[in-house]
Amino acid sequence: MAAGAVLSINLPAVGAAAFRWYNNARMKGPFNNRRFLRTRSAGSCRSAGPLLALMALTGMLIAVLVLTAAGCGSQAEEPAPTTTVAAGATVSTQPEAFLSAADLPMTSASRLEFAANEPGAPAPVSFNLEGPWDFSSGPAGTTLTVDFTNTGSAAAASYFPGASIVAHYSWASSSVRDEYNFESLDNLSWKSYGVIGRGRLVRLSHPAEALIFPARVGSNWVDSFNRNDNGLEEQIVEVNRVVAYNTLTVPAGTFKAFLLKTRVTSTTAGSSATTFDYVWLVPGVGRAAEIISQPDEKNEVFDQAYAFYRLRSY
Repeated sequence: MAAGAVLSINLPAVGAAAFRWYNNARMKGPFNNRRFLRTRSAGSCRSAGPLLALMALTGMLIAVLVLTAAGCGSQAEEPAPTTTVAAGATVSTQPEAFLSAADLPMTSASRLEFAANEPGAPAPVSFNLEGPWDFSSGPAGTTLTVDFTNTGSAAAASYFPGASIVAHYSWASSSVRDEYNFESLDNLSWKSYGVIGRGRLVRLSHPAEALIFPARVGSNWVDSFNRNDNGLEEQIVEVNRVVAYNTLTVPAGTFKAFLLKTRVTSTTAGSSATTFDYVWLVPGVGRAAEIISQPDEKNEVFDQAYAFYRLRSY
């Protein structure tokens, strides 16, 4: 019967049927028991039991029929909720990718080699902020080698208390002198403390947070500190964001990489300039590519860079 239908009930007929059922049951079943047939007085009916049972049975039948007519026993099950995605999209079951300190090998004797432009010579670049990125070709005027050692072997370590790693940068076939970047890496962050080399001593008022772990697309943080570059004081604000995770191709191969974008604003004597630094980080490899804008670049995506490094071997 459909929900909401009108049901006509012949109550006398229902009552008579119930009474016949009761009498048969009383004579044959457990109701044929003297405990249920007591009389209150000589002039009373033999028992109140038959009447009460009849009333109860009639009420039960009416309740069942009314509930059925209202549709309580015939409702269809609600369909299970479904997930709706845009046309062409897929629902991923893979865990979200992220970077941890263990993904950046900076142990003693680790080495990275990059195809690089000659320092100071503008490098043409073509890139986007979403990926994928193909840097299989590009400037290769020189080779940049980065060797990692611990600070115990660095003569200038006393300038950078707290640093535990030295990244030694050297350019082959170039007149540019070597430089040493003092850093640290732990489960919380990758920090930079300063640089010595190329005739410069660069010290920071406090360590800069190069990366905070775990890092995933959308991770962002702002760092502000003072930088002393050979006695010249600068106020630095670095706005960092992991903007994408996609496929990166460099001379060393094709990898899945995170793109870290850093906008650096330097203020000296009231005058400010902005630089964009893009670093592609591959889990298990570390830095696989880097693009640094020209000083005071106005656009976050540009076609001429101050530096362009592409991983050649690791």
